[in-house]
Amino acid sequence: MADAATSSVPTPAARRRRRAWKLALAAVAIIALLVAAIVGWGLSERGLPFIVARIVAQSGGRISVEQPSGSLGGTMRFRRITWRGADATVIADDVAVDWNPGALWSSRLSIRGLGARHVDISIKPSATATPPPTDLRLPIAVSIDRLAIAQIDWRAGPRSGRVTGLEFGYDGDAKTHRIRDLAFIAEQGTIAGNVELAATAPLAVRGRLVLAGAEMLEGAKLDLALSGTLPQLGVTADGTLRGARLTLDATATPFAQAAFSRAHAALTGVDAAAFDPALPHTRASMQLDARPVDAAAAGNAPATRASAIAGTVALANDDPGPIDGGRVPVTALTSRYSFDGTTLALDELAATLAGGGSAAGSARITPGDAADVGTNPAAANAAADASANAAAGTSANAAAAATATAARPLTAQLKLALRDVDFARLDTRLATTRLAGNVDATADAKKQTVEGTLRERDLSLAFAASITAPRIDVTRFRAQTGGGSLAGSARLERSDAGDFSLQATMQDVDPSRFVAMPSAKLDGSVKAAGTLRPALKASTEAVLGPGSRYAGVAISGYGKATLTRQSVRDASVDLAVASARLHAQGNAGRSGDSMQFSIDAPRLSDLESLLPAALPRPVAGDLHAKGTLALGAGVGGDVDVRATGLRAGAHYTATRLVLRASLAPPAAAQPSAIAWHGRKLAIDVDASGIVTPLRSLDSLRVNVSGTPAHHRAT
Repeated sequence: MADAATSSVPTPAARRRRRAWKLALAAVAIIALLVAAIVGWGLSERGLPFIVARIVAQSGGRISVEQPSGSLGGTMRFRRITWRGADATVIADDVAVDWNPGALWSSRLSIRGLGARHVDISIKPSATATPPPTDLRLPIAVSIDRLAIAQIDWRAGPRSGRVTGLEFGYDGDAKTHRIRDLAFIAEQGTIAGNVELAATAPLAVRGRLVLAGAEMLEGAKLDLALSGTLPQLGVTADGTLRGARLTLDATATPFAQAAFSRAHAALTGVDAAAFDPALPHTRASMQLDARPVDAAAAGNAPATRASAIAGTVALANDDPGPIDGGRVPVTALTSRYSFDGTTLALDELAATLAGGGSAAGSARITPGDAADVGTNPAAANAAADASANAAAGTSANAAAAATATAARPLTAQLKLALRDVDFARLDTRLATTRLAGNVDATADAKKQTVEGTLRERDLSLAFAASITAPRIDVTRFRAQTGGGSLAGSARLERSDAGDFSLQATMQDVDPSRFVAMPSAKLDGSVKAAGTLRPALKASTEAVLGPGSRYAGVAISGYGKATLTRQSVRDASVDLAVASARLHAQGNAGRSGDSMQFSIDAPRLSDLESLLPAALPRPVAGDLHAKGTLALGAGVGGDVDVRATGLRAGAHYTATRLVLRASLAPPAAAQPSAIAWHGRKLAIDVDASGIVTPLRSLDSLRVNVSGTPAHHRAT
């Protein structure tokens, strides 16, 4: 019994063990409560600022966060997050993150939504190529149901751009990164599709994208396929733009000095008028090959420059034609080119013109003096665009070299040698020629100049012109035909009114060598001055010297008038043509205008070469006419013609002819149909000695009176 009682009493050691367990359990409970409290506090709105502050402190100043709100356990919001790296700065405004922290228990980061109102990205250009990554594996799987950014502004050296919307879903792990349901919206159009990237070298890529153009690219659709690896990314494309088809085959190298290693583009079925109705119609195609080369090899820049682009371009126009027919008089154009980011060089430039003519030469487009910036906004914008295009063809490193000149205006130089140029093939209103010569042109922000000389046997053209902000000056032009010449100058003020002036002198010049017209030999002068806006108005004066001839007929005289697009004011003409004399004075074009005239032609035979070809030859007779013509809203007036001894060919004669005719001018307020039918009409004809192939008449009298709609004829 004593033994049993003794065994039921706990020993001191047992009591100590029980106390230890109780203390351990209490400690665990306290620790659990502390952990739960810390986690709960961390997941609360009060805990988020503390955790963000620790992250900012650990970043060494690279990350800054403004106005965090929400909790780690649900949706977090940030007024602004800024990350500053050695070569880039990223600023995100109004960021929201909605995630599922419970997914971390299964080694997965699950984000239901990630969005920002605005993201600004600035990338510093680099001077060397960047080695491609070899390992993009993620330590845990990441899934983003939807990432959305309302607007992205980016800058990389001289290049910049804006994206007005970006959305996509993302899945990534230790094997693959997938971008799904991409929706990329920019000013030039939208891109949609899916892309997949392997997480380990060689970083295989595959994907398909669809580009739909907007604004200038409205109506464009391009299907792109991505293949290869991230360091050597194959890009093929096939699409259409306003009836033209575009194909592209290129290899992009985003981590090399050059952005690509090769590219070939083909554009077929191009009608320029489809892009702008003011442009002529074409049926053209283009082949473009491009490859990166060392800038020193391109001959455009020092060897220290980053890689340049070089290649060939070939254009063909299957529907050439004259300019006045709404066509382009060029059938083909080929050239080698090189572009180092600032200078575009076109060498072995060759163009085939309609009619067998040709043009060959070279061109250079280079930066101008930075001091000229601002004098010509258009030139400055062109320079910026050229630098942006340069950076697109080189790496960000090449962009660094172009940064200093990005704002500079361009200077362009063009040298062409022309052969067998037919003016009539360029414009049917011009004469047929076979000209050869040279044309040189230069252009910068302040001034553009062009000068040239063209020759064909005894025909030559020489000209020089300059264009500046205030005016366009044709400082000299001279056309020579045999012993004759036309020389002068012209000026156009680039003002609101568009004031202009022209002075030219003629010495034995034959205009038929330049314009489709009868042969002539003219001495004299021409002057014109006026304004172009708001409507054309020009005061003109022309003098023909006594030795002038037109179609073999002596011609001389004087004329002046003030011209507008709709009227002739204060006209005065005194012209002697062989034995004939013409006087005219008055106005035309407005209601109530009239022109008085008189013609005295004592020997019509002297004018035979000037009369219509349908009139039988020979022509003879004595003719005098005078009258007043109403040349306003419609034609009217009165005419008095007297002629004797008329002859046209062997079968038409009239011994005497007297003709009096009058037609009342229309009333200004009357519609044209009523004005014609209701106008007073009178015709009197008195002729004798008439002979025709059908009948001969000793005398003939005709009288018509009334209106064109209701009249009596005797």
